[in-house]
Amino acid sequence: MDNKIVYVVSDSVGETADLVVRAAMGQFPFAPDIRRVPYVEDTGTLKEVISIAKSNQALICFTLVKPDMRQYLVTEAAKE
Repeated sequence: MDNKIVYVVSDSVGETADLVVRAAMGQFPFAPDIRRVPYVEDTGTLKEVISIAKSNQALICFTLVKPDMRQYLVTEAAKE
């Protein structure tokens, strides 16, 4: 089985989301390929991460403080 990819997106270091993903995935017999994307400050970076995640059929876990950035990620990631 190929390792699943999880992108951890944060407007800071991303440690909190990384730890949450690792704890949650500890319940399963495979280890995901966790790719941290720290210090995200603009929608351009989010757009790029969303595109890459979709092409890899990956998950995105995020901790973003700014409501507009969170909303952008949720809205754009939900599009097909």
